Amino acid sequence: MLLIVLIVLLVSAIAHANVRRRVQIEAGSPIPGIEAFVKRNADKYTLATDLSGLDTAVPQIKIVKIKGGLFPLSSRLIIKDTIAPVVTAEDRKGALGQELKPEDFITSCEDKTAVTFSFGKKPDFKSTAVQNVEITATDAGKNSTTVKVTLELLDDKEPPVIEGVKNRTVYIGETIAYKAGVTVTDNMDPEPKLSIDNTQVDLDKVGVYPVTYTATDFCGNSTQVSINLKVEEQPIGYKNIEKMNKKVDALLAKIIKPEMTDIEKLYAAFLWIREHIEYQNGHAQSDYVNEAIKCLDGKPGDCYTCACGFRAMAEAMGFEIKEVVGTYVNHHFWVMVKLDGKWYHVDAVPLYIRNYVGFLGIDSELDWFSTDVRPGYYNRVKEDYPKTPDTTPVHVEYKNGKYVLTYN
Repeated sequence: MLLIVLIVLLVSAIAHANVRRRVQIEAGSPIPGIEAFVKRNADKYTLATDLSGLDTAVPQIKIVKIKGGLFPLSSRLIIKDTIAPVVTAEDRKGALGQELKPEDFITSCEDKTAVTFSFGKKPDFKSTAVQNVEITATDAGKNSTTVKVTLELLDDKEPPVIEGVKNRTVYIGETIAYKAGVTVTDNMDPEPKLSIDNTQVDLDKVGVYPVTYTATDFCGNSTQVSINLKVEEQPIGYKNIEKMNKKVDALLAKIIKPEMTDIEKLYAAFLWIREHIEYQNGHAQSDYVNEAIKCLDGKPGDCYTCACGFRAMAEAMGFEIKEVVGTYVNHHFWVMVKLDGKWYHVDAVPLYIRNYVGFLGIDSELDWFSTDVRPGYYNRVKEDYPKTPDTTPVHVEYKNGKYVLTYN
């Protein structure tokens, strides 16, 4: 019996002697296998502790249990971080009053563990003098690297730029995403703040409401842009509005270029209708949505069809539009568009008589046409519509089968 006990103890001692008491690896190294914990005959041992989920990027000490021999065996796995971060940084320029963080200067950082950054001495963010700045990167093992950079703060007076803000039209019962398509940029602040004042808007009541966008950078410079949000009753064909909007977006993507002026954008929409719509009388005169779809599809239509198509495109581009219903026999339809704070007439239906084309027209031109060319054609209740200026910024002629735009 004693002999058996001695043999067991001897085998156990040999097994214990073959297991390393501690195994140390560098943070971020691969998880070690059984061969790292025993000195020889690794095929006779197995890991009783599951190390598959071990995060070696975190310095720690873990007890590892091992199967082999008659008694429990164990070792300590020590994960230690001994290598300092490898860091690169760059000099920075900013705006006076801009609070930069240490990491704002860092361009790259390599380390197997989490790294924090700190200033040696916090810069004076109210000084325009060029400052020498030290930034220390410290990893989880308390290893550190210090880099030196410079900071120059400029007295920024340039406000942010707001783009994509335009007049909008919604219908009762709809919601509106005020920030959709809106971007704000600044010469210094990478994330200027945008606020929207829509407190006067009532989406349940027909009307025209002001909405103000304000962008502010970290220096306090701000820009304001105001638009008109028109809330209208749901029109006939309301269920097809999404379809209409998709067709508008698709067509504008083809004919509108970013560098175009407002006049050029309106003229592109006007010209497309003139060149693609064949006149055909007798269309519905109260179904704005479906008549606009006909126009956008290039199908034949009358004055109301063309007016609806132009309205849909112009409003999508952010222009304010008023529909005009004439008192001519069977009525004549066209629109008025607001350009640079002034109202002009636009009649997109194919019509070119005596060199009057109908783009950005003024009251006196319509009155002349209704008197000398086609009696009563543009008659309307003038009190119901805004007055135009006495002159128009452009002149359009139809020559040799082509439209020619010139600026006055």
